[in-house]
Amino acid sequence: SILRRAGAAIVRLLLDAGANVGAVNQEGFTPYRQAAREGREDLPALYSAARLFIYPSFYEGFGFPPLEAAACGAPVIVGHGSSLPEIMGDAALYVDPFNIADIAWAMERVLSDWTLCDRLKKIGTEQAKKFTWDKTTCTLTDGLKL
Repeated sequence: SILRRAGAAIVRLLLDAGANVGAVNQEGFTPYRQAAREGREDLPALYSAARLFIYPSFYEGFGFPPLEAAACGAPVIVGHGSSLPEIMGDAALYVDPFNIADIAWAMERVLSDWTLCDRLKKIGTEQAKKFTWDKTTCTLTDGLKL
């Protein structure tokens, strides 16, 4: 099973269910909050090296971390609530953040199904292009003209 292959870091992630979200890569598990504290300039490298990015959030105002991970080509798994479905569209696999078995199933699926993994990477980079700062500025400016 994925839990046995990935080790204790994954188990800790699943048990925290959103409190300790991070990236899994060849080096192991790096908590997102730890990476953010250590310097945001390292995040693109972490996202790019990640075999998957898991963000089983219970509530999100916007959802920058999954979008950033998708922009860097990481396949993304997110909680199905709040703004994440609107932000991620078809670019993520959705899970119930309260259901550890659902999160484990999604992880197993992404790590074992190369077709799904490649699809999430491709759609993810395209989805991220929809949310540039230039587009945000234009949308805001157009809204203020009304």
